[in-house]
Amino acid sequence: MEANIYKRITPYRTHQEFDGTKQLNPYPEPVQSPGLEVGFADQPFAPSWDVVNKDVFSNPVVASKVMKEFVPPGQRLISSSMEDEEMRNKVACLWAELGSLLPEMSQRWVSTSGA
Repeated sequence: MEANIYKRITPYRTHQEFDGTKQLNPYPEPVQSPGLEVGFADQPFAPSWDVVNKDVFSNPVVASKVMKEFVPPGQRLISSSMEDEEMRNKVACLWAELGSLLPEMSQRWVSTSGA
């Protein structure tokens, strides 16, 4: 990507006050990406990976391509502007939330499979 399409932006608010303490807000307000040039920002996002229909994620090359290219430039700007601790806290919060959903997803899958 061209370096001039990116401008440093201030990260969106990811913390909010609860009982006088600063805590991670895993669902911040949606934000625009003001760090992108207008002409580029309004273009459709098209990942540049070379992944074809027969590829599978168990292939590490395919998984790596998808992981690197899936995130649109606007989200990369937001993520890159986060401080280390802020990013660790967000990942920990989202990881815990995902983990809490796994038993429920498993239970629903078992219930619908008739097992």
